[in-house]
Amino acid sequence: MTTEATETYDQLDSASTLQATDLLAVERTPGAPLLKATVQALMDWLQANGVGAVAAASAIAAQGAAEAAEGVAVVQAGVATAQAALAQAAATIIASTLVARGDWSSAVNVTDAAGNILIEISPSKVNHPDINTIRGQAALAAGGIGALQSIVGTASAWLAGFAVTDQAGNKLIEIGPATINHPDINSIRAQLATLSAVGARQNRLNNAFAFVGDSRLAMIFADPAQRTKCACHWFNEANANPAIGQAMRIAYNGAVSGYRSDQYLSNLSAAISSNAAWLVIWGVVNDLSQGVTAAQAWNGYNGSVGILGAVNLALASGMKVILVSETGSTNLNGNAAALGEINKYNQLAREAAESKPGVHYFDLASVLWDASASGSNLAFRAGYLLNGDATHPGVLGGAAGGQLFASFAQRIGIVPFGQEISGAHEASINGAMQLLANPMFATPSGGSISTGSAITGSVPSGWIGVASGSAGAVFSTAANPNNYGNDLTMACTAGASGDQVSLYQGLNVAGVAGSYPAPQAGDIYQAGVEISVAAGASNLCAAYLTWGMGVSGGGNFGLYDGYAVVDHGLSPSTAYTKVLQTPKMIVPAGAITAWYFTVTALFAGAGSANITLRRTSLRRRFS
Repeated sequence: MTTEATETYDQLDSASTLQATDLLAVERTPGAPLLKATVQALMDWLQANGVGAVAAASAIAAQGAAEAAEGVAVVQAGVATAQAALAQAAATIIASTLVARGDWSSAVNVTDAAGNILIEISPSKVNHPDINTIRGQAALAAGGIGALQSIVGTASAWLAGFAVTDQAGNKLIEIGPATINHPDINSIRAQLATLSAVGARQNRLNNAFAFVGDSRLAMIFADPAQRTKCACHWFNEANANPAIGQAMRIAYNGAVSGYRSDQYLSNLSAAISSNAAWLVIWGVVNDLSQGVTAAQAWNGYNGSVGILGAVNLALASGMKVILVSETGSTNLNGNAAALGEINKYNQLAREAAESKPGVHYFDLASVLWDASASGSNLAFRAGYLLNGDATHPGVLGGAAGGQLFASFAQRIGIVPFGQEISGAHEASINGAMQLLANPMFATPSGGSISTGSAITGSVPSGWIGVASGSAGAVFSTAANPNNYGNDLTMACTAGASGDQVSLYQGLNVAGVAGSYPAPQAGDIYQAGVEISVAAGASNLCAAYLTWGMGVSGGGNFGLYDGYAVVDHGLSPSTAYTKVLQTPKMIVPAGAITAWYFTVTALFAGAGSANITLRRTSLRRRFS
């Protein structure tokens, strides 16, 4: 063993922190008995291993016992002295005895004179009653913050201690008089820190969700700025389902492309600290593709709390948890072991939902996998992934998953509320809370057609019809059956991939007297529309909403819902309706050069689609 000065580390607490004396003695009573028992245990162990250091140890014991009479603080100093001296005396035998251990089953056992195991140490795990009591997942889940506060105290500085090393010099554990440094203990410390930081939140929103996972959750948004809601994602598609009506909110998205579970769970504290009532966890495909097992991802590795630990931490902080089934990747085909780990992980998640109140299992795989495929390889339904992709759902997969999650969300208590305009009085002249002109197409004609666009029919007043490439359309209106003004139908045709048909309205950046003011930095706006696509659409990639703005010196940027590009695949050929709503836009500083509202039909090839629009809006928000 070697004596080292080390950096500062957090401790578990001031009252029940594992000290070096805890590792090598059974008692925890402060004072002389504790010191005597500690040193005696070390003496017995050294004698049993052939080290002639008993006399030196006895002298240290006598010195420490005398110092113990002066109080607990002096005892701790004596312990440190004893540790340092004994560490030097036993250095040779420790170095020759301990070898590198790669698994828990072959850990080093520290025993007393009677052969009783005091502690087991491996490079990744420590087994000791004091640690295991704190680690107990049931205690974390059931005890909650209040119980843990009796365990967790304030952190104090790491004092010089000693390190137990293997023959190669790798540190197995660092032990000091006030704390221990070891990956297993540090992961427990991180769990407790998360709970202590969060506290028992009482203000969680039942319609708010926090996400941790890999690229398949990160792609809720198609851009790092989180302005573009992608049609490929089942959460967005579920939120656009009229049965949900954009009622769900994203409080936090800590998913990161390419991350394994031990990496993205580092964002767990931020997810728990949000006001979300729901924590959504999806993604161990990167773990499995790198040889990590389902059990390791579930229970934690590399110092991570693991999926199970994340579940228990979320439950203890008042959240509910949605475990998304692992849908895997065809890149794993031919690797029977990895495919088997997918099945094991999903079974662990199912059983957690069965046994833990507040945990739910969302079986996304049930609508993405092709159960009719032959052989033992993983297969997705045709067209359900991004074009040429092996892992990520495309527009068709997002639509199928969204329909499933919309039903799931209703079962877990998500209640829709009105986001769309409903009356003719919701015009800009009445408080400037909704800024679009003729938002329900009450005036069915009087609009214009962009130069060169192959559009015929009547364009509603205040609007512009636009067709690009070889696309064309016939515009027509009809009374809305629910008395929401008129519906506008665009009967679109396309001749090639990338063809588009759009309905556009630009707003005056200087404002309109008596209607709405010019946009000011810090103002918040959000756009919405309801669209219906008739059955029989062919080669339609997506019909999406854009709310955009140009800023002098800052270029143009847009916010989107239902967004897709040609490589994302095709929309369903069956009839569907969506309530689209962009993320909120906070007007940036700088001169506004343009702001506009657009609904676009994008085609992936020659085809056609009848798309009906209703209840457009550009709302001003207070928050």
